[in-house]
Parts: sequence; structure tokens; C-alpha cells
Amino acid sequence: MKRLYISAFTISMGYVVSGLIPLLHFFIMLSYSVVVTGIVLLVFGAIKVHVTGSGRGMYLYIWSTLSTLLIGGVASVVAFKSFEMNSTL
Repeated sequence: MKRLYISAFTISMGYVVSGLIPLLHFFIMLSYSVVVTGIVLLVFGAIKVHVTGSGRGMYLYIWSTLSTLLIGGVASVVAFKSFEMNSTL
């Protein structure tokens, strides 16, 4: 009876691993894209403070970069979900 469970577990894991192998590059590229987008949004927030002249201290640079990252992140999630909902119709 014990061998039955071991065999079922082995076959199940074989299916999971062999199914994930073709999808790995999609997960890696998605992670890379999220990180690069976050860095660009942080840099854009710092440039925004510098160009507008509204930043006189480090606190304002940090606030601007984080708020730009937050707004850009929320906007990208909303856009992704909107695309995801419309593509299934």
C-alpha cells in the first residue's frame, strides 16, 4: 500500500516538473520586466523632483520616487487586469 502512494507522488511530480520546464522562461522574463520597470519608475520620480525644482531635501526625493513607483505600479496592475479581462471575452 505504501508503494502505491510513493508511485502516485512520483508520477504527479513528474507531470508538474515536466509541465513547468517549458514555462520557466516566461516566469524569468516576467520577473526581469517587473524589476526593470520598478527601477525606471524610481529614477523617473527622482528626475521629476529635480526638473520641477520641488525637492530641497532628501525626504522629498524619497517621497517622490516612492509615490511615482506606487502610482506606476498600481497603473500597470490595473492595465494588466483590464487587458486580461478583455482578452478572455
